Amino acid sequence: MKHQADALEMKFNECFDIKNDFFFQYECLQTEEEAARKWNILSYVSCFICFVALAITATMRDQEINMEKFALQFDLLTVTAGDFTVEMSVSDDQYKKFVEEHTDLIERHDGSIA
Repeated sequence: MKHQADALEMKFNECFDIKNDFFFQYECLQTEEEAARKWNILSYVSCFICFVALAITATMRDQEINMEKFALQFDLLTVTAGDFTVEMSVSDDQYKKFVEEHTDLIERHDGSIA
């Protein structure tokens, strides 16, 4: 008898240790009307979330299109020298010929033809 009491006390102490977790399980009974009401609420919430996602997507796409238009308009309104610059290779013979033909222009502009 003493041995059983000691065993029960030891089990009791093991159960109420800080490291132990207790899990409780219960059965939930609900009517069909209550379940249908919950499903309806879930459906409304899901539809609302889909609508919000579509609205955000449409807004972001609209902003993207507006930014593209703004970038193009900004590019057209800001004219820089780079818009009119052409780069080409000039051989030594071509350069010498140019200098010979346009010496008067070069002298008038202090050596610069820009």
